[in-house]
Amino acid sequence: MAGPVQILIAILVILSPLLCSSEKAIPLVAWSNTRSLADTPRISAGKLITREELGTSYMDNILQTQPQNIFLFVFDELSIGDISKYSDAYRPDGHGGALSNLKKAMEESSSHLVLPTVESSDLQADLSSKVTGATIDLKEPTLEGVTLDLAKTNLIVKRFAVGSSADKEEAFARADGIMKSIVEDQKMRSVRFTAILTAERKTQLEPAPSDRLTVGRRLLQDPTPEFVANFKKDPCNVYVTAAAIGVSITKSGKPVPLPVQASDWKINGTCTDENSVTLVATLSKSVAQGPDSFSMSLSFTKDFQYWILASTSFVTMETDGNPQKYDLVTSIDESPTTFSYHCSNSVFRLVPQGGGKETRQLVFTELQIQPFQITAKEGVDQFGPANDCVGFFTEGIWMGLFMGLIIVLIFSFGIGMLANLKVMDKFDDPKGKTISVNTGE
Repeated sequence: MAGPVQILIAILVILSPLLCSSEKAIPLVAWSNTRSLADTPRISAGKLITREELGTSYMDNILQTQPQNIFLFVFDELSIGDISKYSDAYRPDGHGGALSNLKKAMEESSSHLVLPTVESSDLQADLSSKVTGATIDLKEPTLEGVTLDLAKTNLIVKRFAVGSSADKEEAFARADGIMKSIVEDQKMRSVRFTAILTAERKTQLEPAPSDRLTVGRRLLQDPTPEFVANFKKDPCNVYVTAAAIGVSITKSGKPVPLPVQASDWKINGTCTDENSVTLVATLSKSVAQGPDSFSMSLSFTKDFQYWILASTSFVTMETDGNPQKYDLVTSIDESPTTFSYHCSNSVFRLVPQGGGKETRQLVFTELQIQPFQITAKEGVDQFGPANDCVGFFTEGIWMGLFMGLIIVLIFSFGIGMLANLKVMDKFDDPKGKTISVNTGE
């Protein structure tokens, strides 16, 4: 019996993504020392068992065996993922982990049942209305002191709080031991019983902490970006984030990091109309070994279904008491209005206005920009799908093309060698005497 149970649990683990289609679906596991669970209908992967179907196709089969004791073990929360995680389902030679007694009970039972997705319902109320004996809400971990009429079908309900426990594995192991002690008592008395394990609700996975969501080929935005510039003025909304900003003071100098905390910047802008907006970010303090003052003005325009960073964008920077305006030369391509622009490492040229020759560099790390049609979720602005700055021929594509070329050359060489194979003619000359081999003794 060990093999089929392990295979069943493994199938449930593999199909668990399909079984998560219903947020309110809970698992149900049952085992009995009778054959009441042997003739239950087969289920299809991903099928949700409704409350009505559970009653008519499964619970009625259990209640046909009279008399017996029905034990209903109710966890406050449970999922197939919990069962697979705490039962060593990923190890073919596992002994059940924290649910070892449950695994052993199912293997030794006369019949058992596993329903991965069952509609959440008050199973206690449904069963208590159909049993002929008493319904007991068990508070203690054993049946000691509980009197049952063995001539009738009784319902005994035991609840477990595992979701609120600090150590869920220990809570599962403790519940597993209590279920074993209750069921073993029935075995020792040779009493017919059916045990049902289910839950009040499905375990909800906690998402990773992130107050902003992005959509793209990869995670394009740090969950907590350090530089955030958000200018809102109806009907305009510009959203810019970056992990780091640097600017070069001299032509060949290394970029000097600029402060990125919100308190270090003053964000302003102008909104001409819904098709034109300008964001102005001004550094409110000087930087050691950096510029005495720094301000960047980013102008965006929308044309039909695309937005671009306008050529009127500029940077004003003062070093050694010498203020200078620079035109901002970027490689930002036009993007659809519902898309943001993202680049892991953006290097913009700063060309002096008035014909100066000493260009500077403005460097952004993990830059992401969207000036139009920004959506918000629970009051937090979110970028749209990202138009990434990665070119068509990435390193991976070049590696694939190079390796493919090498393989093609090897195959071409091999096919050429095979095509030039010739039979040696020194053994058989069509103009001479035919070679004969005497096979007689």
